[in-house]
Amino acid sequence: MEVLVPAYSGFCPGVKSAENRIMDELARHPGRPLVVLGELIHNRRFVERLESLGVRTIADPAEAPSGAAIAIRTHGIDRKREAAARSRSEVIDLTCGTVKRLQRLVRERSDRGELVVISGAAAHPETRGLVSYADDPVVIETSANLDTFLSRPPDPGRGILVISQTTGDPALFRETADRVSALPGRRVDVVDSICPVTSRRERAAIALRGRADIVVVVGDPASSNAGKLFKALDDGRARFVEDLEGLKALRLDLSGVRTAIVVSSSSTPGFIESEIIDYLKTLPAS
Repeated sequence: MEVLVPAYSGFCPGVKSAENRIMDELARHPGRPLVVLGELIHNRRFVERLESLGVRTIADPAEAPSGAAIAIRTHGIDRKREAAARSRSEVIDLTCGTVKRLQRLVRERSDRGELVVISGAAAHPETRGLVSYADDPVVIETSANLDTFLSRPPDPGRGILVISQTTGDPALFRETADRVSALPGRRVDVVDSICPVTSRRERAAIALRGRADIVVVVGDPASSNAGKLFKALDDGRARFVEDLEGLKALRLDLSGVRTAIVVSSSSTPGFIESEIIDYLKTLPAS
């Protein structure tokens, strides 16, 4: 079977950087405990791999053993929790650079008195972190949330900053930006903070879709960008799997498949994608 892999498939630059930094720290400081405050990325098997190397995931800075370094997850964390971590241990900040810049922007604008409106999932770790950098932010998860917010608009004299969770839904962000910008007499600044890599990956996969009989989207069910990638590609031929075992568990009839697309989310390690690609390549094309 022929397997096509779109450009930008797999780890995004921020996650690659975090992985390299973790491995470098383990090599430079053998024997020193290293823990991650929250799951480094939304991928169960990668977290398990880190644990096999002695890198444990903790939920609170107080759980860090004596002498341990604490790594901050790629999504970023609540600023108070980060301060608590820095007060007790050496901190290795693995927050995605795009997210870090967004945190600084939110803090800066909130300090100016502006209202920060965030398009995204309120329960997502990245969004929770962003919220902690603003004084009274508004999170828009749905069009209904937006309706509610616009029914009680803020003081006309107060500036508004509209941003998105970096892995958020582009359609919801555009709707939020357009409708908030239409408020009369308000100063509204819209900053498109959606990660460009996720959009490029989607476009690259869509461009190849006409050449394939099936599309295999690889990612963890807990991953926001994996779910968004599947939604963008699901035309009835797409299948969402966590790994090779998940693909086999679907018991798909692949006897008529000549070409498959395999595309992975930003939080899917290369070894998981490679296992699926190698397996599909062993299957005869009809």
